[in-house]
Amino acid sequence: MVINEDMVYAMIAGYSKKGLWEKDEAFVRIVESSGMELNADSFVHLAAGYCVAGQMVKAAETMKKAISISTPEWKPNTKALAACLKCQGVVGSSRRAFQVSHGALSFRTSYL
Repeated sequence: MVINEDMVYAMIAGYSKKGLWEKDEAFVRIVESSGMELNADSFVHLAAGYCVAGQMVKAAETMKKAISISTPEWKPNTKALAACLKCQGVVGSSRRAFQVSHGALSFRTSYL
């Protein structure tokens, strides 16, 4: 069976939405050990899964990784980012999280 990037992304997003961070983490390890590089959105979804499970330190580290591997034109998945920011108490609403997400990218180099 051939696994492509779309399948990997869907699996990570699905596990994260369900709060199954341990399965998500194991899946990411398997994918990375196969030599496939994950994109920044995959790590944003993983961070959101950590937030759902209350794993805030892991969520913050994973968000840092997502931003550090992103390209300059990258825009995060706003639903996953909003969920993560809301869980961390950074923002009070999805709309504010969306605004924060676009502003946060400009701080990429100075805060990582």
